[in-house]
Amino acid sequence: MENYKVYRTLIFDKKLEDFSEEFKKQIDGFETQLSKIPYVGKPLGVRWFREKKLGKYRMYYLIYEDLMAVYIITLSTKKNQQKIINTIRHFLDNYRKEIEKLAT
Repeated sequence: MENYKVYRTLIFDKKLEDFSEEFKKQIDGFETQLSKIPYVGKPLGVRWFREKKLGKYRMYYLIYEDLMAVYIITLSTKKNQQKIINTIRHFLDNYRKEIEKLAT
């Protein structure tokens, strides 16, 4: 089975700059897992929109089967969870355009 390619938004990369090297290694390990098994983590209403809990943070990502791509959108705490989910849902079309440019 072919592996998925994992991409990150600029927002995600910017937020990650403030985290420890140990946390960044956890993210790298999870990205490796996502490339092989993208449907890990908790589904958020639909199969292709998920979150993964990492300590007190949640990482949100979208899965694009047709592009064999996973797009990591952002990180947040539980406090901001619903706001982040709503924002991602609002910008789904934008994320689709971004990932199409990145993955092709």
